[in-house]
Amino acid sequence: MSAPNLEITVQPTDGTHLFYLPIAAKASGESEFVKIVMRLRLKNPTNADLTLKKIEFSYPNSNHADSVMQGVKIAVDPQGDADPNDGVIKAGTTATWSNGVVDLDVSEEGENSIRNEVYLPTPAPSSIKIKVYCNGFTEPKIVSMDMAAYTDPTGFGPLRLPISKIDLDQGEYLVTSAKHWANGGANGTQVYAHDIGVQARVNGEWTSLHDGVTKSNNSDYRIWGKPLRAVADGVVEECEDHYENNAFPGAERPEGTPGSGNFMKIRHGNITVIYAHLQKNSIPDVLKQPNATVSRGDLIGRAGNSGRSDAPHLHLEGRDTDTNTLRGLPFTWASVLERSKIQADQSGPWVNLTADGICQDKVAVNPGWRFGPVGNKFSELEAAEIVAEVFGGVSKGGDGFYIVNGKLHKVPPRSPKWNLLNAIVSLTENARDPVKVAEIGKKIEQLGAEIAGNR
Repeated sequence: MSAPNLEITVQPTDGTHLFYLPIAAKASGESEFVKIVMRLRLKNPTNADLTLKKIEFSYPNSNHADSVMQGVKIAVDPQGDADPNDGVIKAGTTATWSNGVVDLDVSEEGENSIRNEVYLPTPAPSSIKIKVYCNGFTEPKIVSMDMAAYTDPTGFGPLRLPISKIDLDQGEYLVTSAKHWANGGANGTQVYAHDIGVQARVNGEWTSLHDGVTKSNNSDYRIWGKPLRAVADGVVEECEDHYENNAFPGAERPEGTPGSGNFMKIRHGNITVIYAHLQKNSIPDVLKQPNATVSRGDLIGRAGNSGRSDAPHLHLEGRDTDTNTLRGLPFTWASVLERSKIQADQSGPWVNLTADGICQDKVAVNPGWRFGPVGNKFSELEAAEIVAEVFGGVSKGGDGFYIVNGKLHKVPPRSPKWNLLNAIVSLTENARDPVKVAEIGKKIEQLGAEIAGNR
């Protein structure tokens, strides 16, 4: 027999393209990647059962090798467990599959987890063939699609980080990676999610704990109580913050507490973002009202340890608002670096994010872009520090200004600090244009060097 009679629906997509997420390099000069994760709905319209045998991806007209999925793990709608040896789609039913974490051990107690997410070095393939093989058929069912980068989840640009630079202590960074520990069920909504902590380097070692503590209290963790902020403008869809915090790291969650614990679910344009495991009673009352609105950077709660959480952290997850299917999280106005490459003065080969996902290896994530080195007096200066320098020197340097409708208006005389402030503001307006970002970055470096030289 030739190919099986399967009806296959693919996500994440805009209806024409399968989305991939651009993944930043973990240090300047190292490779960039793309992450490919999808959810397939496999409908069997026939009157006979079909048994999945294998799923592969190929990339026409590219140098990328085929990606072979390990383990055929599906779930029959609407709910149901999916053992790795159970690939049967019964007649007239629909199954769901996603390429995330798979347990290859067929016993109930054993575990042999592997990861089916696909990471390809850039350049990204322009198209993909999804091949689904079934027992008894000589050919696969093939779905061919063009591919596109997922860089604009909101409809008005990429996302900001959920924790601000101003809320971190000196030497603290957000720490996370692209690899989430769970799929979020057969629908795969968590394969693109992040579990985010806060770490600092103490005596040469990276730690998520404050000095002199023992992991016995939630407050021992640096992220505990950190303000959480909206990653974009949006509307609150749902929230809960009445559940008790887990008593201590590793404690059982109180009975009746859902896995997400206390959470915010906010629609940011085309994407709904879930902020989970918040502290009890930390969501502002104004955001608990029906259809409450938030602006990017607004306080929406505090990092906690509620629900299915072993220790204080933030779970951040994106879903397409209309289809409730998995979506990646591209960020801007942030920089990343492999922790071992960060120098004592916080310098290093930082990578600025313009519309990129976090690296697949665990990295330090800095809210703000970094520029440098430029000369001897002005190296690795952070954008947030430049802003502080400009605002802090307004009266001293005669750089008075006022803002109308989001536009800066200068009170003469003009100076390099004024030009520097304008350049920084323009970064956000051109974040998705790498050529302009590079031009503006060079201008910022030149102006910063000029300011530093005049001190």
